[in-house]
Amino acid sequence: MIFRINRNFILLLVLIGTLLLSSLSAFSSSARGLATSVNDQRSTQVYVPLIQNGSTVNAASSPLSIYTDRLANGWANWSWNTTTNFSHTNPRQSGSNALAVTYTAAWAGLYLHTDTAVNLQNYTTLRFWIHGGSAGGQQLRVVLRDGNGKDGSAVAVKARANTWTQVDIPLSSLGNFSRINDVFWQDTAGKAQPVFYLDSIAFVNTNSSSPTAVPTTVPTTAPVPTTAPTTAPVPTTAPTTAPVPTTQPGTGRYFSTLPPGSALPSDAECAAAVKSRPENKGMNATYNATRGNQSLASDFFGGSDPRANSQLAPRVTGNFTGTTDEILQWAACKWGVDEDMVRAQAAKESWWQQTTMGDWTSDASRCSPGHGLGVDGRPGQCPESWGILQNRYPYEQSAWPGIASSTAFNADTAYAIWRACYEGYEGWLNQVERGQPYAAGDAWGCMGRWFAGRWHTQAANEYESAVRGYLNQRIWEQPDFQQP
Repeated sequence: MIFRINRNFILLLVLIGTLLLSSLSAFSSSARGLATSVNDQRSTQVYVPLIQNGSTVNAASSPLSIYTDRLANGWANWSWNTTTNFSHTNPRQSGSNALAVTYTAAWAGLYLHTDTAVNLQNYTTLRFWIHGGSAGGQQLRVVLRDGNGKDGSAVAVKARANTWTQVDIPLSSLGNFSRINDVFWQDTAGKAQPVFYLDSIAFVNTNSSSPTAVPTTVPTTAPVPTTAPTTAPVPTTAPTTAPVPTTQPGTGRYFSTLPPGSALPSDAECAAAVKSRPENKGMNATYNATRGNQSLASDFFGGSDPRANSQLAPRVTGNFTGTTDEILQWAACKWGVDEDMVRAQAAKESWWQQTTMGDWTSDASRCSPGHGLGVDGRPGQCPESWGILQNRYPYEQSAWPGIASSTAFNADTAYAIWRACYEGYEGWLNQVERGQPYAAGDAWGCMGRWFAGRWHTQAANEYESAVRGYLNQRIWEQPDFQQP
């Protein structure tokens, strides 16, 4: 009797256990559907739906966080014309905080930077959540940038009011970089925009392929010069060999920054490698067709390392003609500086106009020959600075008149000076006012030095930030920049 009771009791337990496991399995299946429905009541998923299409994070590659409640270690806020709050509590998508973003001017940008390049080889997607606040409709584009300042393709995003939306953008749609240092979300409406919110920003690896996002076009009105971070960026890194010229002119490569000590290509190599571009500054026609026909003085680089005068000054020739963009490419190639940095700086200095005169003075001793006080249209004044890069005559006297008469000679001279700084040949910068010790390899620091004559001072950093702003906006591509 006891045996039969125990056996029946055991059989009963087995039956109950089987029923419980079946119920739990059904409940689990229903719960996944319920989670999707609940999520859909407060958020919408785009590009790659997290659950519906089965796109999940690959366990083999943990998400690489940029922002989760706070900026991840190593990331910094380099935004321009943008108010940010990295500890906003309501609304938030998860955790304790979200990132509140308000564009305060046209073409503003939320710009996140890391000094240490992010290796993207194990990731497929940039994922983040966006909330349009009560207004919604914010229009922006998302862009990745590598350590050479090269931008990938832009992808358009539009925020929705009062809802969190998950955005998954395939890295293939953003330029398919192997490494990046920057991510930015830029206004494309051409005006200040109401606050919106971001959360859970990360690079992830998904198991399934995702729809390709459509790149956006660049804003259609001319941006306003921006101000941005005053922190000094790290030196750019780039290939260790000079660009290889193509055999067919007009089909050349992108020219990136070459590290200090690199072999620099010749006039002819760069002329062959330049990409064909139409003229967008008709007023430059005569100056663009004029080659340089002089040499710099043997002591042009006064106070610098002797190598500046022996190795760099003799290379300055201005021996090239072409459209304005082609001339800037040629100079970028010849001196190993990123071509888009060159384009942005030339836009900041002169709007790409070789006819530009600036830095007016009433000191007659600082006037260039034939351009004394009052000669160029301002009574009692003369310009110190000339041309597309605003080369300054009092400090570049042996470069006269080429810096005024030839676009190529102007740019050639300007980036020879940049290269001397970048190579570490300007030790005198450590003997004057400075924001930090001068050292070789700081591409952006040398750009700030062009304007301020000092190393990472406030004025130098502000100039650098303004040039970065033009670079971010790719201002030379805007309709209002075109003057053919």
